[in-house]
Amino acid sequence: MDSKITVSPKKYSRSWLLKMAWRDSRRSRSKLLLFTTSIAIGIAALVAINSFKRNLDEEIQLQAKALLGADLEVSSNRPFTKEQMALIDSLGDERSSQTRFGSMIYFPRTDGTRLVQVRGISGFYPYYGKIETEPYWAAGDLTNGAYALVDEKLMLQFNVEIGDDILIGKLKFEIRGKLRNVPGQSGISTSVAPVVYVSEGYLPFTELIKKGSRVTYSKFFKYPTEATADEIVAARREQFKELELRYETVEERKKDTSEAFENMSIFLNLAAFIALLLGSIGVAGAVHIYLKEKNQSVTILRCLGVKSKQAFYIYLYQVLLMGLIGSVAGTFIGLGLQYYLPQLLGEVLPFSFEPKIFWIVIVEGILLGIIIAVLFALLPLIRLGKISPLQSIRAAFESQRNKLSPEAMVIFLLLGLFLFGFAFFQIGEWKQALMFVLGLVATFGLLVLIAKGLMIVAKKVSSKTTSFLVKQGIANLYRPNNQSTILLLTIGICAVLISTLLFSRYILVEQITLTGAENRPNMVLFDIQTTQKEELKTLTLDYDLPVIQDVPIVTMRLKEINGVNKKVAEKDS
Repeated sequence: MDSKITVSPKKYSRSWLLKMAWRDSRRSRSKLLLFTTSIAIGIAALVAINSFKRNLDEEIQLQAKALLGADLEVSSNRPFTKEQMALIDSLGDERSSQTRFGSMIYFPRTDGTRLVQVRGISGFYPYYGKIETEPYWAAGDLTNGAYALVDEKLMLQFNVEIGDDILIGKLKFEIRGKLRNVPGQSGISTSVAPVVYVSEGYLPFTELIKKGSRVTYSKFFKYPTEATADEIVAARREQFKELELRYETVEERKKDTSEAFENMSIFLNLAAFIALLLGSIGVAGAVHIYLKEKNQSVTILRCLGVKSKQAFYIYLYQVLLMGLIGSVAGTFIGLGLQYYLPQLLGEVLPFSFEPKIFWIVIVEGILLGIIIAVLFALLPLIRLGKISPLQSIRAAFESQRNKLSPEAMVIFLLLGLFLFGFAFFQIGEWKQALMFVLGLVATFGLLVLIAKGLMIVAKKVSSKTTSFLVKQGIANLYRPNNQSTILLLTIGICAVLISTLLFSRYILVEQITLTGAENRPNMVLFDIQTTQKEELKTLTLDYDLPVIQDVPIVTMRLKEINGVNKKVAEKDS
């Protein structure tokens, strides 16, 4: 009696395909680990850098208000005129004043002198941020008498205590508190000229503000929203220019602070992009080798009645699972690394901050990892799906078929679009992103040609060599199923990307070192009186410090040239 066994493809449900994907992966876990690690490393670097950038951007947004201390600052280096005060009075009622200038101060008890920034304030400035003092109430008590708040490091340097006197000009002030933190004051500027706060009403009694004194007068305004300040400035910009008043808003402070870190942001963007591409290359190489070894398994499944589409899904599920694991692992590693970056870059940051975790960065990292895993696995996956049952008996013939199919062209197009989209997202300029992707494509093409040429040369060299070991080693470069092209692409692109990163770093460092070139001074002495000139020059030379330039400086304001003033000149195109 004849028996017949029929295998119906319909019995292979989605749950069976998932189980099959899991079972098939059990004997290839070590190879899948390479695939997962490649994703994890790329995503970890990307998440760490992007998270740090978001923290830095947010801190700039938050610190901008504290650095300015108000929504709007209007300033002049001369006392405000009636016309200027009329404009200032129209800007708002909630305002404060500050008068600041550089001066020497004297500590009578310890007989010490120091150049400081004297700041006389009145009103409730700062509106944002806080003048942190010890004791905490000292700032609020400043206007109740001839009191001063002195920088904590300055007090430590000259061994003075709260309650001691300091002499500013001809007026003695009692030290009411230690300044721990001052809005708008960086650590570098504090070390050069520490801050001393006094009440603005007592400055005239110091007799330091006279004709020729370098003084900045400021008015600070607070509004319900930042937009109000921007609207006011936009409406009165011409008046500010005509009356020669300087102004600054929170938005402009944000912009200025962001521009100061523009080069670092570009470098971090490039580092994140290269980290992603290196991870993608690792994914492409690992999945290509892994799936190529699954040809025989797919052939057997096809003989058992599994459809090509179902075979495709079995290994797609593996790729998705490994991509998810690698993405999640890389994301959490990256979140851990972001806590190390502020310490690494602490010397160049204008402020310290505690990194925060952004959910958008976590989602971006996981989604990008999965997208990269699938995109770079699609080509070998589609080839697996096209394997026919006949390949089990004529594998040599089947493997030699033309591999460049319409589906492959679509996948290459998708990869190009993905790279362009990500480059545009990181760079922000579509032309630069397009040039980068085209350069990358050209590099890929050149490396493929080099790989093909290497295989041709290897074939000729191996036929002429007599050593068996050398002959077999070289022959592996061009034999069927060789990995020469993929390895050369991986090594070549990695070298290109890392070199790009190193060259960019060198260029940025070179831009900084140019400011300290051989003919540029690193110390400038100014406000030297005529009677002090020769004595100071002799003193400088005694310490083997060369005097590069000795020039007289006359402070003046250019009003007009041949009857043409600034306002007329600006209107003349």
